Amino acid sequence: MTILAIDPGCRTGIALSDGSSETLDFRKHDDIAKAACEFQRILLSFFQSDHVKRLVIERPFFSRYSKHTYLTLALINAAHMVACKHDIPRHELGADQVRKTLLGRARRLKGEPVSAFDRHICKAVEKKGFHPRTEHEADAAALLIAYTVKNNIDLGLSILRQSQAVII
Repeated sequence: MTILAIDPGCRTGIALSDGSSETLDFRKHDDIAKAACEFQRILLSFFQSDHVKRLVIERPFFSRYSKHTYLTLALINAAHMVACKHDIPRHELGADQVRKTLLGRARRLKGEPVSAFDRHICKAVEKKGFHPRTEHEADAAALLIAYTVKNNIDLGLSILRQSQAVII
């Protein structure tokens, strides 16, 4: 069973339970609807191939709303709609739950820079067999790992593909 994990945002991280990952860059889209349509097209290729059997999305936390917030929400809704249309079970996990599962703590230590915290996440997913090229791919891989730990699913990553950054 292949699981697709998505860390949504302007740069969306995607990780698959086969160990592959990629980054989708939606920054060039001025129109949120066009970005969501492009994302739907990409997701359709995963679901129509009968490759993906489950979808996990990181539940975002927003302290304020901006153009990026609305794009993220549009991508999340697009993912849910496409998965629902293809009868793919959908799940969401919050970032705190993901970090707690992966690192044993949900937040940065007092005075710890964001970049150091991101490196901890990247190293933790590398130990599990992923090779993310971006922090977005690392976040998606962390989401996938947290989901599989929570649900007692063995990823069984033996032969891993190198990740690729994808600019759409």
